[in-house]
Amino acid sequence: MDIVWAKEHYLSNAVEGIAAKLEPRFDGTFTIKNFTSSVICILGHNGTRKLKTAHISDLKSGSTGAGEPGDFQC
Repeated sequence: MDIVWAKEHYLSNAVEGIAAKLEPRFDGTFTIKNFTSSVICILGHNGTRKLKTAHISDLKSGSTGAGEPGDFQC
């Protein structure tokens, strides 16, 4: 299966001191487990084994040892 990074969607919260534009844009790494349609897939987090549903436009390819989205190891 393919290794990918998934886009995160944060909301700003002044009380908790969270600024959405300063949060990381991608979380990962995930493994694509299954496709529920041609553009929606089920992802399994490689560290925690939690499942997540994502659209393919919210994914970036990467490798398991990569430090950031788009980094590849040969």
